[in-house]
Amino acid sequence: GEREEAFEFLYEALGIAFQIGARPLALEVSAEIGALLAGGEAQEGEQAAELLTFVHDHPQTDKWTTERAEQLLAKLSSRLAPEIWATAQERGRSRTLEGVVNALLRPDRAA
Repeated sequence: GEREEAFEFLYEALGIAFQIGARPLALEVSAEIGALLAGGEAQEGEQAAELLTFVHDHPQTDKWTTERAEQLLAKLSSRLAPEIWATAQERGRSRTLEGVVNALLRPDRAA
């Protein structure tokens, strides 16, 4: 459906942005993937919290993307159990951009 198509376009954009070294753009696209995940099932909410925490805390994330991630994280924090929230944030803070991009672009990714 439309959601799957949106994911595919975002994954393609993420791959291109990362390949050309446009790190702030890769972070912005990652935030949009997180936004789509945030609207999904509970398990996707956990993935969204991890991804959005990573984007929010990354030093190369632009102001607009940081604010977007912050808004989405505020909504997610009330949806997730406290222990799941804390674990997702901890994982998000320990990731690297390369690791995030590689995980999102894996052929067996969840989406």
